[in-house]
Amino acid sequence: MSIADPAPGLPGFVHLYSGKVRDLYAPIGDDGRAREDQLLLVASDRISAFDFVLEPAIPDKGAVLTQLSLWWFEQRHFAAGGRGPDNPSGPGGAA
Repeated sequence: MSIADPAPGLPGFVHLYSGKVRDLYAPIGDDGRAREDQLLLVASDRISAFDFVLEPAIPDKGAVLTQLSLWWFEQRHFAAGGRGPDNPSGPGGAA
């Protein structure tokens, strides 16, 4: 995907915005409209420096950044006593 290309379509999601290196999507609800309570942030392989998107993209950069984020979320999960992406309200069930 070059920087001039639109963000890729994801089945079940509507594209909301593309930044220099990330794309933002919302899941499509049962009513066919974009849900307002959830978002999907996609880290792409694009790279930018000093507000310029550079070519070529770095292969697998988005996947590596996503895995790194997941690792940190898991560390935060343990440090916060059970709070995290899978259980945002914590072990007691209330935020």
